[in-house]
Parts: sequence; C-alpha cells; structure tokens
Amino acid sequence: MKRLMKLWFAATLLLGIHSCTPSTVTPQEEPEIEVTINNISGSWMLNKWNDAPLQSTNYVYIDFDRAEQTYVLYQNIDSPDTRVITGRFNLYLDGSIKKYVLRGEYDHGVGSWNHRYIIDRLTASTMRLVALDDPEEVCDYVRTDIPSDISGK
Repeated sequence: MKRLMKLWFAATLLLGIHSCTPSTVTPQEEPEIEVTINNISGSWMLNKWNDAPLQSTNYVYIDFDRAEQTYVLYQNIDSPDTRVITGRFNLYLDGSIKKYVLRGEYDHGVGSWNHRYIIDRLTASTMRLVALDDPEEVCDYVRTDIPSDISGK
C-alpha cells in the first residue's frame, strides 16, 4: 500500500509541475487589411526576394504617393551607389483572379516594370508581391521610413 501511495504522490507531483510550466505561445499573425491605394501608400523596404534576404549591403526602398499615384524607388542592387528611379503606378482589381494587381511605369519613357504584381498579402506592416506572370518571383516588403542618407531628405 505504501508503494502505491508513493507512486500516486510522484505522479501527482509530476502532473502538478507539468501544469505549472508555461505553455508555448504562438504569436498570432498580423491581420490582413484591405488592399487599397491608401493602404499601400507610404514607404516600404524589400525584406526578402524569392524567400531569401538581400545581401547586407544591398537595399531597395520604394515610396508610393497615393495622391499623385507616383513612386520613388531607391536601390543599389545593380550599382555601388544609390540609384533613384521614379515613375507612376496603378492598382487595379483583376477580375479573372479576383486579386489586386500593382503595375508601374518608369519616368522618361523607359517603359513598364518587368512584371505586374499581385498583392498576395497586405497587413499594416508587410506587403507580399507575387509576379502575375511568374509566381516564383516573390517580393516581401516591410513598412519603414527611408533613411535620410539614402533619400536625401
């Protein structure tokens, strides 16, 4: 009987300790917000390109101006110094896929962006763009201020 009592006590103690350990809390994903020109307006930094982070010395920032439907892009992907690229953008609902698509044109008659991008996911602080014609082309942006040493502002 004593042996049974000891076993029962040990099991109760283990269960008590287990119930007191903190449970692993899974952080909830930030809720998606409606895709509108107002909600994409502002400054964004490319965080990942095709699920890989950029090299530590590279950057891409884009600032969307909703009132003028223009953008300013700051990047050093193909240059050792900051390249500033400007143009116009448009946001429209593609009825065939029922998703919003972002497209752009460069200033000075250079032409259109290489891709039109489906806004696959939009939260207050993140935006995922997937190329309409190439689903392997994925750009993950985070909302941020553009550093003044890059923007010159």
